[in-house]
Amino acid sequence: MPLFANLAAGRQGWEAPLKAAVTSGTLSGLGDLLAQGLLSQTAAREGKPAPAYDPLRTLRMFGYGFTWYGPCQYYWYNLLDFLMPVKTTATFLGKVRRTGGGGSAA
Repeated sequence: MPLFANLAAGRQGWEAPLKAAVTSGTLSGLGDLLAQGLLSQTAAREGKPAPAYDPLRTLRMFGYGFTWYGPCQYYWYNLLDFLMPVKTTATFLGKVRRTGGGGSAA
């Protein structure tokens, strides 16, 4: 549902983008924690010194997801829902292709 439809329905317009930002930021931060943990385990298994945990890297990943990726994806998918309102397999695959997940752009 487009943002203006949320506003017309009486819902607060900032809640959904904020939810997307918090979700994306949290998942980005958790993904970085996992990546750094796996790097440490791999280094230990190979007998190399494990890299130290970098909290600033995790904070940067959270910040990227919170400030950029989450809100942009929220508005992008709302735009696609507005442009392709019919819920069919073809429109779903078209959305996937437009977001870069569909391989070729044919």
